[in-house]
Amino acid sequence: MELPTSRALDSAEPAVIRRVSVSPQASVDTTRITTATPFEIGVTIDVWRPGVDLGAFLICRDGQGEAVFSTGSFFEKSLNGVRLPLGANHFRCEVPAPLLNDGEYALDIFLVQDRKDVIATEASVLSFRVEAEALDVDGWHWRPVGVTRPRVSWHLSKQTDGG
Repeated sequence: MELPTSRALDSAEPAVIRRVSVSPQASVDTTRITTATPFEIGVTIDVWRPGVDLGAFLICRDGQGEAVFSTGSFFEKSLNGVRLPLGANHFRCEVPAPLLNDGEYALDIFLVQDRKDVIATEASVLSFRVEAEALDVDGWHWRPVGVTRPRVSWHLSKQTDGG
């Protein structure tokens, strides 16, 4: 999704959000996002003043507008405090599978300077759908409930007398 940028190049802000995208990770052979698909969120910003500490922050919301998770480029140690060069810079956030349950989601994107000042906000800028992938469980016919569908491990051990 391409975002219109109405600011002139002489804007007081050092950068603007230009593009936001959601797509299956390149290693996945599909064009749709399912509960079993790792996907990536891309945020491209146009930097008009080089050498400024800039990062992308996002909130993923469910169909009711409730926050499901949030993350920022500066949470990645190698990107914390990075000073971006002039021109287009592309952040990519990799989201593992399974994480989200099937449903509708939307992204809020924030451009953050010095890890504290929000200089651009795009609320509900992009919507996307996660499709259900059948569970490989014999005899199970219910849809897992909740917003997330993480892969967890279950274990069983025989309990001895006395607890």
